[in-house]
Amino acid sequence: MIARTIALAAGVLVASCASAGTAPTTPTAVTATAASSASARPASGTIPSKRAGAALVYVPSVGGVVLVGGDQDDETGKPAKLHAWDGRQWRVIDAGRPEARSLAGVAFDADRSALVVYGGSTGVGRDPKDTWEWTAGAWTQRAQTGPAATSHMGTVYEATRHRVLLFGGNDDRPVLFGETWSWDGATWTKLSAEGPGPLVHHAMTYDAARDRVVLFGGSQGGGITDATWEWDGARWMRMPSSLPGPSARTGARMAYDAARKIAFLYGGDGRDDTWSWNGRAWSRIDGKGPGVRAHHAMAYDPVRSRVVVFGGYDGRNNLNDTWEFDGVSWSQVEAGN
Repeated sequence: MIARTIALAAGVLVASCASAGTAPTTPTAVTATAASSASARPASGTIPSKRAGAALVYVPSVGGVVLVGGDQDDETGKPAKLHAWDGRQWRVIDAGRPEARSLAGVAFDADRSALVVYGGSTGVGRDPKDTWEWTAGAWTQRAQTGPAATSHMGTVYEATRHRVLLFGGNDDRPVLFGETWSWDGATWTKLSAEGPGPLVHHAMTYDAARDRVVLFGGSQGGGITDATWEWDGARWMRMPSSLPGPSARTGARMAYDAARKIAFLYGGDGRDDTWSWNGRAWSRIDGKGPGVRAHHAMAYDPVRSRVVVFGGYDGRNNLNDTWEFDGVSWSQVEAGN
């Protein structure tokens, strides 16, 4: 599966409609202290296997972030277990359902207390278009059809509109899509076919303070972009900015820090940099981070006010270390194995 992921990131795809152009960006320098690995604990609990293409979401009932899916390091299959990180150790909280998959659309519906999983790449036959929800410790299949894209999409929860929002992605032919869809717990609804254009491997998060979905980068099928877009609930807007800023990239990840009211971006293919977006400009945060990685899992833990990063792909191998970011510096909190 990693070989397929890299091919997709390189833009070996057929687009379903015209693609968006690139946009330069403007940063303000921010200084961070160097990353620390001194506090990293040896392997504890049940650490997830090395993987890329997984997703992280915060689930209040679990008391931490939950890791969903991803490619196993040996490429012989993908894990079906749900793992939770509480700031101290990893533990398995569910195993066996639904069918294991990577690069799925994953979000947490806070109003219905439901972990939502759509599609994904199973590596066996056609990719599914099913929608599953994990609530009260149990999985339920909610739908068997959905958006045209089945993997490599961006997915977030729009709190003010009480819905999961999905953008972009590709099917298993693979064809790229530039469509925006919503899930209300019962039905998928196509909202728009306009905006950034066909896109995969973009970074996306929801800015709760400004009620905006923020999207950066990705592959357009014929190249990669450095454009920043925002969704206001009805339409996509390309944000004006100027160089320098985050370079064009795929496989980066974003998380919104509610305490600091900032969206943070980390990594991407061949990248090891940290950036913040405040709705007006990008700022580079200096200092050492988790190292080069892409297709990692990244989410914000609001109880501990930490951005959590797990695993990813460093260009040669999958990873299973865990890092946390406090808005100033990165710390490795679990060394992996």
